[in-house]
Amino acid sequence: MKTCDTQFVPKTQNRPLTYLACPYSSNDPAEKEWRYVQATKAAAWLITPKEWNVWSPITHSHPLAVLGECDGDWKAWENIDREYLSVTQRVIVLLLEGWEKSVGVTAEVKIAQEQGIPVEYLFCRSGGGYLFIDSGTAETAGGLPFTRGVLESQ
Repeated sequence: MKTCDTQFVPKTQNRPLTYLACPYSSNDPAEKEWRYVQATKAAAWLITPKEWNVWSPITHSHPLAVLGECDGDWKAWENIDREYLSVTQRVIVLLLEGWEKSVGVTAEVKIAQEQGIPVEYLFCRSGGGYLFIDSGTAETAGGLPFTRGVLESQ
């Protein structure tokens, strides 16, 4: 069986692959569902107005976990996510509550940094839409009016 040699996968100049990272794991199924919805909405926003090619691991894996019963943590999905990261030109971290403690998000950001892939941070605004913020602001997100991953109007 042949394996994919990612070294020869072309990266487009106009629409580079964008990897959308966000926290997912939780003991609460409602929290997982909420995070799935938020990731999918953010991916749609990045695809539609921005016209970016977006890979959203949560959008892809949540139905597999719920319908296909192949739930798992970062270790279960790590190999797949590493493959996508290897052909990614940017990583967007969706700043949902708990993102800074997420094992998966932490690993994805570390992998991106090791590969020289730029990492950007995205907030969901309470009135709709999204806001890109710098890494310094993201690291101090606890000081922002932030409720369940939504930046409240200021």
